[in-house]
Parts: sequence; structure tokens; C-alpha cells
Amino acid sequence: MLKKLKDFLGIEGVKLSIILDDPHDISEKNVYGKIICSSLSYQEIEYFELKLIEKYQRGRNENKLIDEYELGRTILHESFSLEKNEEKKIKFQLPFQEQMSEMDTIAKSGFFKRGIISIAKKLKGVKSNYRIEVKAKVKGSTIMAFAKKPVIFE
Repeated sequence: MLKKLKDFLGIEGVKLSIILDDPHDISEKNVYGKIICSSLSYQEIEYFELKLIEKYQRGRNENKLIDEYELGRTILHESFSLEKNEEKKIKFQLPFQEQMSEMDTIAKSGFFKRGIISIAKKLKGVKSNYRIEVKAKVKGSTIMAFAKKPVIFE
């Protein structure tokens, strides 16, 4: 009875971590890495869902605005069983589509414009942070295993 409740709630369930391949070039339009799965008990994984998310910030103090954009999503249909205290690594490739602001489009059109746009972005407090999120659907559990990791593009 207690084991079924633990499985249902994801307690002692699947633990995920992410290792990303270096370096990350935003122009390549793909993020590569590995998902590491482990568990304290026998579990069955049905699939993985991966997302690349951009957190776009602009403005300062009370005028600060933050938006999040999903740049890419994929589902890995990797179903397998995970034995007690076993660790498995699954390679992945996550394709994404970069979203360009109007300022970014202008900056790409010329060397001198790039410098001016860079200064304008600093003055307006514009910056983007990226992260990858992984969810694993575990058979018999209502809560999906979850991990996230920052991605730094060169």
C-alpha cells in the first residue's frame, strides 16, 4: 500500500539530470546533450518531453517586463525500465527556432549597427537567458519527473 502511494506521488521515483554538450552556438539551431535517469526503486519510463525556453527581460525597476518564449520542443519516445539504483543515459538533440526582436534584426544587417544596437540594449536593460527543461512520464505516477538546466550560447 505504501509503495503504491509513493509511486503515485513520485516519491523515491525517477530523478533526472541534464548534461549539455559544449559549446552552444545559437546559429546551429540545435542543443545536444544527455539525460541521466536514476531511481531508488524499479520504474518504467514511457517518454521524455524536452523544451528550450528563452526568458526575455527588458526595462528597469518598476518598468521591467519579462516574457518567456518556447523556442523548441521535442518528444523522445524512449521507453525502458529502470532497475533499483540503476543509472541510464539518453542522448538527445533539441532543434529550435531563434526568435529575433526588431533590434536583433537591425543588428545583424551591419557591423556599425551592431555596436549601436548593443549600446541601446544595455541602456534599456535588455537581456535573454535560456534554459532547457526535461520531463519524463513515469508509468503509474501522476507527477512527471522534472529537471532544468541553464543554456549559455556563445
